Amino acid sequence: MNNLKLLIAGGGTGGHINPAIAIANEFSNTYKDSEILFVGTRSGLESELVPKAGYDIKFINVEGFLRIKSFYNLIVAGKFATSLLKCIAIIKKFKPDIVVGTGGYVSAPVVLAANYLKIPTLIHEQNALAGKTTKMLSKYVNKICVAFNDKNVTVYPEKTVVTGNPVRASFKNADALKAKKELSLDNGLKTVLCVSGSLGAQKISEYMTDYIKNNYRDIKYNLIVVTGDLYYEDVMNALKEAYINLDGTNIQIKNYIYDMEKYLAAADVVISRSGAIFLSEIAYLGKPSVLIPSPNVAENHQEINADRYVNMKAAVKIKENELSKDILKETIEGLIYDEKKLTMMSLNAKKMSVDDSAAIILKEIKKILDK
Repeated sequence: MNNLKLLIAGGGTGGHINPAIAIANEFSNTYKDSEILFVGTRSGLESELVPKAGYDIKFINVEGFLRIKSFYNLIVAGKFATSLLKCIAIIKKFKPDIVVGTGGYVSAPVVLAANYLKIPTLIHEQNALAGKTTKMLSKYVNKICVAFNDKNVTVYPEKTVVTGNPVRASFKNADALKAKKELSLDNGLKTVLCVSGSLGAQKISEYMTDYIKNNYRDIKYNLIVVTGDLYYEDVMNALKEAYINLDGTNIQIKNYIYDMEKYLAAADVVISRSGAIFLSEIAYLGKPSVLIPSPNVAENHQEINADRYVNMKAAVKIKENELSKDILKETIEGLIYDEKKLTMMSLNAKKMSVDDSAAIILKEIKKILDK
């Protein structure tokens, strides 16, 4: 098949965009003369990440409905209707052979427009609990790809296939020994990496700050805390006010990490939220984790994600409302010095990974195209 055209919709967060880019990369590597177009919003991360990945993108003005009764939802509905018409125009002009949605409200008008125009469609759900967009679109699409081993995540198991979550290409060459050397973490000590997300997580930052204040002289491992942009200054000011200077210690505070694959590869234990894509990256590299699900997400899906890893004995979960500096200390030290437990959790994490996820999704796309 030559000169195939793929239209992809997904946006808002990296959790929707990175899988879309991974699918696009797999498609373009397999079909050399293919054309790929993304649809997203100017306000989402896709406006930055998609062009950076080398793909064209068209923008629509759509946003998610509020979860409470509000007059503003009438405005959102109007934007949705306008976006649906624009998506029909985009599809008629681009003439894709298939349309793929990777979640977020931006997927809805694109996939529905494709369905209206009789274009084959596939959607991918990253979380253990299907989002509202996935549930709504499931009725209309040809195939539903899900990350976790549960075909009943939608009400259409007969057209659902377990594919896992695609990870970024940079993770496929990540090497622990090489990463430790490049990051100057090859000092014979274990490494704990705490990641709060691109913007950050206030509670995690606060309790990690308290933990460092009370234990920084006694920490016998490398500790890297990534605060996110929102809380970096708060953390640094709190340490400064406590007259704590981390120079010469094994502790690093960073606001953001661009080469996450290196830091994850170098880590022996990861502390993080339980967003689906980051969990997939942790699993891909076989890293034991301490998961602190965000309580501020739709339908509490992060806790459900975390429970899948806990049930497989690949992770330990701490609810945010149970978090404290003492629990952090007890949990970290209960893991970092237990070689047997680390090995077991690492093996179990690897079992959660579908290493060729993008290739599996591409096979499903090919099956649809062959029909």
